[in-house]
Amino acid sequence: MRAVLVVLAAEQRKVRLLLWGGAATPGDNSAFEWVTLNVMKDYKANDKSSTIERHQIRVAQDIIKHINGQEDGSIRSVDLFTHGGMQALYLTTAAPPTNAALRYVLHNSSLYRSRTRMIFNAAGWTKGSALVGEITFAKFATNAKIELHGCKTAGTESDDDNITADFSTQLAKAGKSASVVIGHADQANPNINGGGEKNNEQDYRHGQRVIFSKGKLIKVTKQKLHLVERDSEALAKKSQP
Repeated sequence: MRAVLVVLAAEQRKVRLLLWGGAATPGDNSAFEWVTLNVMKDYKANDKSSTIERHQIRVAQDIIKHINGQEDGSIRSVDLFTHGGMQALYLTTAAPPTNAALRYVLHNSSLYRSRTRMIFNAAGWTKGSALVGEITFAKFATNAKIELHGCKTAGTESDDDNITADFSTQLAKAGKSASVVIGHADQANPNINGGGEKNNEQDYRHGQRVIFSKGKLIKVTKQKLHLVERDSEALAKKSQP
């Protein structure tokens, strides 16, 4: 009898991306970088199997490059450390002492939720700017997590008209049924203990954070630091129609 060789496909290794930068001032970029190191420690402690990649980003197209360059279904999480708002993650190629007007007209290289807002903010022709829709969401795992650490990326604690909700809608459209996206409903800052933190103590994971799945708000929390991913996944599954 002919022997049958059964080849078991190796389990795909998951990737966690920590992307930081895009600020005009060295101090802000330094804070972003230090916080990525602190978040990375938590991932290493809680996930022994995933590969962790940490990259500096200068323009929105860098975000697209690092995400779209991964294998389909491989991204377990993405943490984005940039300035933010409801309409965009704000990145600029300007450096001090560039005044604010020139910074946003000539050096606006942000990631926008819509082309209308991109054009309104004079970024439609700026090299490096991008749209959320340029991300290939097939790259994410079914239970992926994205966390946007910039200010007011979730708008308010009860609104779903923001860039955080948009990310979660796009994940759902790509079939990522247990995925969640976390954003801030307040002004994010690295002073997790109220001020005076050393570099290795800085962290944006505090304040009012909002969790979305499939474009819908599923939880508001003031819990500090690492949110247990399996808890968020359970909420996402419960929210399925």
